[in-house]
Amino acid sequence: MSLPARRGAAAGLVMVALLSGCVIDTTTPESDLNADGADALEQSPDAGTPEARLSAALALIYADSPYAGQLSYKSAFVDLNDDAQTDAVAYVQGPNGCAEGCDLFVFQGQDKRFSALNRLPLAKPPLTRADSDSGWADLVTQAVAPSGQSSNAQRLVFGGNAYQPAESTAKTGQSQALIENMDSAQPVPAPNTAD
Repeated sequence: MSLPARRGAAAGLVMVALLSGCVIDTTTPESDLNADGADALEQSPDAGTPEARLSAALALIYADSPYAGQLSYKSAFVDLNDDAQTDAVAYVQGPNGCAEGCDLFVFQGQDKRFSALNRLPLAKPPLTRADSDSGWADLVTQAVAPSGQSSNAQRLVFGGNAYQPAESTAKTGQSQALIENMDSAQPVPAPNTAD
């Protein structure tokens, strides 16, 4: 199977998981680390600026989306785990904005690549970085509430391999706004199929 065909098949499987509302585990098992043609969704291309790498990763993730050409994203680049590597966070919104929730992605920077830690659906701006004792900064977002209820702040903590909702949403310590709104969101590009 050619690399573009493998990418298409992998993107299709990811889209099924994304549309089902499940949080996908994008970590690579140790046995797959040396496999030829490793899943293109695991890491961003090793080229360009952090913004270009993030844009390329999102293009691959949403390659087969029924909303292709209608998606946009807003991102921020910050060191979440104090390892001197630039990490990335991004909200991806569909044609209706974030009223029904956006996908929040967290990517870990590794040299000149980003590895997807996880996708958190039904989130919306603002996104804030908060101090933590775990080695990874906490993230605070708005969780979309059922119809007729107001959105609630949701604190996300790092749980070993990915971010997960915390029981407490109280803000403690210093915080830093990462993404305040979806103004000036950029389009998610079509994936590069020339590979």
